[in-house]
Amino acid sequence: MRKGDVEVKACSDFDDRFDVFWEDLKKKNRHSLLAVRTREVLDWHFKYALLGNQLWIVTVVDGSRLVAYAIFKKMLNRGSGVKQVMLVDYQSLEASTSMLEPVLSGL
Repeated sequence: MRKGDVEVKACSDFDDRFDVFWEDLKKKNRHSLLAVRTREVLDWHFKYALLGNQLWIVTVVDGSRLVAYAIFKKMLNRGSGVKQVMLVDYQSLEASTSMLEPVLSGL
């Protein structure tokens, strides 16, 4: 898959596509130990950051299919007052970080 074939979209919450993505990710990584990233687990883990509007969810889609996502947490450097974001999770169906570039350019 080439980067030009995908679309980067912001997402306000974890929807059903994340469960489909999780199943696809497990199939592609049958011999790897993966932390569970179902919609339910992501909702639970990031609940308060979502409620506090401190989270950005950026998806990479091919048609309606989710092929990668990144989760960024908004932060404020208390010393300098500079607003920052921290990449807290990135997953891709590809075995590389090639989808990370479109994600970062879409911020």
